[in-house]
Amino acid sequence: MSVYKVLRERVLLSEVISKFVALSRKGRNFLGLCPFHHEKSSSFSVDDRQGYYYCFGCKAHGDVVDFVSAIEGVSHGQALELLCQQYGLELPKHFEKKANPLEQSLKEVLEKACGYFEAQLETSSKALEYLAHRGLSRSLQKEYRLGWAPEGTLFAAHMKSLGCEPSLLQKSGLMNEKGQVFFQRRITFPILDDKRGVIAFGARTLEGCMPKYLNSPETLLFVKGENLYGSCLRKVTSCLVVEGYMDALTVISQGYSAVACLGTALSPEQLFKIWKSACEPVICFDGDEAGQSAAQRASLMVLPLLKPGFSLRFLTLPLGQDPASLMNSAGKEVFEQYLKTSQPLCEFLYQQVFSSSQVSTPERKAKALRTWREYTALIQDPDVRFSYQSFFKEKFYSFKPRFFEKKKAPLMPVHIAPKEDFLGYMLLGFLIHKPSLVDIFQEELAQLFLDQDTLLRRFCDIILKGLAQCDEYDIVSFIKTQDPDAFEAVMNKSFLHLRTAMTLNFEESCQYWMRLFHEHQALSFSCSPYPPKELHPGQEKALEPSLPL
Repeated sequence: MSVYKVLRERVLLSEVISKFVALSRKGRNFLGLCPFHHEKSSSFSVDDRQGYYYCFGCKAHGDVVDFVSAIEGVSHGQALELLCQQYGLELPKHFEKKANPLEQSLKEVLEKACGYFEAQLETSSKALEYLAHRGLSRSLQKEYRLGWAPEGTLFAAHMKSLGCEPSLLQKSGLMNEKGQVFFQRRITFPILDDKRGVIAFGARTLEGCMPKYLNSPETLLFVKGENLYGSCLRKVTSCLVVEGYMDALTVISQGYSAVACLGTALSPEQLFKIWKSACEPVICFDGDEAGQSAAQRASLMVLPLLKPGFSLRFLTLPLGQDPASLMNSAGKEVFEQYLKTSQPLCEFLYQQVFSSSQVSTPERKAKALRTWREYTALIQDPDVRFSYQSFFKEKFYSFKPRFFEKKKAPLMPVHIAPKEDFLGYMLLGFLIHKPSLVDIFQEELAQLFLDQDTLLRRFCDIILKGLAQCDEYDIVSFIKTQDPDAFEAVMNKSFLHLRTAMTLNFEESCQYWMRLFHEHQALSFSCSPYPPKELHPGQEKALEPSLPL
């Protein structure tokens, strides 16, 4: 009899799934919220008779092995191995891998060390008090197998009594070549592999010595940049990526899924592991300079790896705060509010490149544009790269291509036909209402895209002619005498749309006109006759320039 058939006979599917999903019986089946996508009503059905689950929302389906593989983020072979271990079944021979004898010996040594550290934690009142003060319950400490590494001589004597050779202690990262014990008088955090086996340790001192945190050296089993610490990587809708062990455990204690990247550098290998569980993990590094620099490095590291549906979000914490300190000092509700402010990767990158200080001069603006092009060129997936280019146009010019918008009536009074140059009337009409701006923007006026032989082209030429013949205070009279009909048409068609803008001060007027100018150029280039909704003067965002001056 195949192991698959034995599993389906011995293991109730609902028993396995109920460890991850709250199920309720409905008729012969069970129903619950699907763990593979976000939903508010139960569409995830479990049938014990057939040994089969099915989600009517995202169409996820399969048997017990499929479920464990998906929820734990492991291969089918690994899922089968986990189930066989859990239910005492013999793994088929073709699934068994020839174990490296040295690897197996190192794992055994590390497991013995972890058990010893766990037992020692019960004897250290100082460590227990510290963990309780940090808000970690005893049940959480036991679940994540926290321990205490005592004096090195005690540890060495204990491991010797268990028959562990010094050479194995060295190769497992527990002792250096001089025979000195690596972890002493520190709280220990075991780092596990995909099969829940101990492969290394992290440790924190309570005595103020440096470094505060210490990781195992790299070994045959452990490569720092390829492993993570935290909640078991299973399918979740969201996952926080933090720097340290205490950050991860504190966040986990409040019901979140979190992993620590064992420092401040997120590697591609670590990200691929996280993506198996969460498509858009949230980078939540410390609010200090080092943490924010690490977040910026992560934003660049991920660009060549982006693919449709897989990205990062970024949460910027207050200066001097880390996830654990913010959670403990402000509480879960405040932390949740901060979490809602997390930015998608595109917004985070744009903010880094085009902050006001970065584009305060034409030269800096040109440099920022070049930097953005270099960043988007790093994106390998053509669809994602195109989406980033479209995002830039929308953000930089406050321009939304028509195919991204819902088909709604344009936000304009009915007396202006949609095919008229709506923004052109606003641009030129605003200069008549604010003649002090004319001299400032004469270069932009000369570059304005306007169809030849139109009223607006003729009106713009008159303004440029007036600049050469009179000052700003006489230019309105000059235009009015040169072409009264054009003057009246521009004033009538722009007045209703500029009533709110008339109250702006000089600096705000400059910002508003420049935003109209960039929007007009983009729309003219794309031949789109529709104005964007946010440029309506009656709306709040109309006063926010997309390009800092």
